[in-house]
Amino acid sequence: QIQAPGQQICLVVAKTYRQAKKAAALVKVDVSGSNVGAILTLDDAIAKDSRFPDTDAEIGERDQTEAAMKNGTNRVTGETYVIGQHGFPMEKQAACAVPEERTGMTVWSATQAPDFCRAKLAGILGLHGKGALVAVKCTRAGGGFGLKLSRNVPVAGAAAVAAHKVEESVKVAYDTQMEHTCVGGRHNFKVKYEVAYKNDGTIEACIVEAWGNAGYTHDFSGFLFLEFAEAVPSVYKWGNNFYLKVNGMKLNVPTNTAVRSFGNPQGMFVAETIIEHVASLVGKSAEEVREKNMLHGQAPITPWKQEMEFYNADMLYERVKSDARYKARCQEVEQFNQEHRWRKRGISVVPLCYGHSYIYAAGSGALVNIHSSDGSVTVYHGGCEIGQGIHVKVAQVVAMTLGCQVDSVKVGETNTDVIPNMRFTGGSITSEICCEAARRACLELNATLEPHRQFLRKKKKAALEEKKSKGEYILPDERETEPTWTEVVSAANAVLGHQEKLS
Repeated sequence: QIQAPGQQICLVVAKTYRQAKKAAALVKVDVSGSNVGAILTLDDAIAKDSRFPDTDAEIGERDQTEAAMKNGTNRVTGETYVIGQHGFPMEKQAACAVPEERTGMTVWSATQAPDFCRAKLAGILGLHGKGALVAVKCTRAGGGFGLKLSRNVPVAGAAAVAAHKVEESVKVAYDTQMEHTCVGGRHNFKVKYEVAYKNDGTIEACIVEAWGNAGYTHDFSGFLFLEFAEAVPSVYKWGNNFYLKVNGMKLNVPTNTAVRSFGNPQGMFVAETIIEHVASLVGKSAEEVREKNMLHGQAPITPWKQEMEFYNADMLYERVKSDARYKARCQEVEQFNQEHRWRKRGISVVPLCYGHSYIYAAGSGALVNIHSSDGSVTVYHGGCEIGQGIHVKVAQVVAMTLGCQVDSVKVGETNTDVIPNMRFTGGSITSEICCEAARRACLELNATLEPHRQFLRKKKKAALEEKKSKGEYILPDERETEPTWTEVVSAANAVLGHQEKLS
């Protein structure tokens, strides 16, 4: 059943890319009932009640908020649409599958979620209970930031199935046209809201209902709708009466997926739309209404009853205003606009908050290997290089912690055989988590090497003191009693049969 444009129907395998393209162009597909009953807009989906009910999200206390709304000083309703956005990684979705023994498969995939991809491929290949026979590797992906969390799986799956069938390596890669046709992007929303507010702009209560376009499959929409819901309250109090419901809607369009910031920009847009609506009604600037409703204190409470530890948005907001000369520049803008009839300027300051730790609550892993021959280091970690520089960060942390040169550190490819159960690369926290995992591994290695450091330190000090006592000339290198990295590693492997396990 064809449910959306860009839905893959078949795969053509050939010796060259051009041959495959020509052969695919010869495939003729007869479609009966084309476009009959197609749902292409959120309004269509709402009218036809086309849903993914298990993707709905809800936060806040409905009864309490509705009661506060009835008692509000002033009330207003509004409606807005949050448009989507197509993701555009420079490297399109691509994967190369290589058959292995025992019907296993190694897949090189441009991905942000290798273990997620590995698990799906094991299911596709029928390797239930034998998922270890599938390995997913990624040296680096040419961009991603959300689009390669899940949308690489259909490509990797097609390559793996074809490789399994023909028993040869198969590479599948989208061109730009295919990417835009098959892969969705940032979710769009329809939003209705009702707000109770005082004459000075203080918000007393707020009720929001949103409908999100998931596309034709679930993907990560349930997770994203929750992120969207938690982003809407932003840094505002909402009179401690806030309720939001997100409805997940199914449309006959390509599946929408993660795009950088994962639902947060849409939520922030809704929050600021409401703030600016209230500001226009009470005759104040949006900045005044923002400040009137901003959360304050050490640990304010969110509408879902989470304490925001280390909250400092109010302090940062004031610092930015001060550092940017906001008041003075407002006067400059006003003066410029009075003096110029056709050219106008504006200035605004907007606070926001972003929950960035959600993906890595379970942490990540790292493996650090020290090579005894020369002290060089290989490190593997559970993150994917997608242009954010995670490999360089990890290498720097390893070098600093061990005390070796960064040029001596090699970061291996992301590999599900080496680092199992790795999490997604996303959420603006992966680099730091992988760096910490590598640092902890290095601390364990340092503990193993410390006795050898102490031995060499004492040996060098003793040699230095002996030369001093004899009045002998001391070379510059001999004055240094701290052993070098290479000396420490050599000492740890000096006695045959008693070499340290430096991994």
